[in-house]
Amino acid sequence: MQYITETMVPLVEKLAGSSQDGDSEKTAQMMESIKPFLSIEKVNVLQLLGFDFRKAIGAPLTQLVERAILSKAPGGAALEIQRLQLEREVRYIALAQVPAAHARLAALYGK
Repeated sequence: MQYITETMVPLVEKLAGSSQDGDSEKTAQMMESIKPFLSIEKVNVLQLLGFDFRKAIGAPLTQLVERAILSKAPGGAALEIQRLQLEREVRYIALAQVPAAHARLAALYGK
């Protein structure tokens, strides 16, 4: 845990600070809220209680870092838009498979 707090936290903070979109402030706030939990004793107690650090902290941090990296890559915003459009299409297909949901969606769009 000490290694994580001394190496990874500053790295994520630096990456978030260099982000040009609105996520840098969110990342800074999230890092400040996470820091008090990064001690060996607290981690052990939380794990004994069933807390999932990967799901609660790792997944959101992964998404924030991904967005920060994509925002710096050429066409990063376009790739994010494309990813969101594909996600929307997948959800439409899932809706189409449920007759009641499909009927509500069709009524919503007037078809």
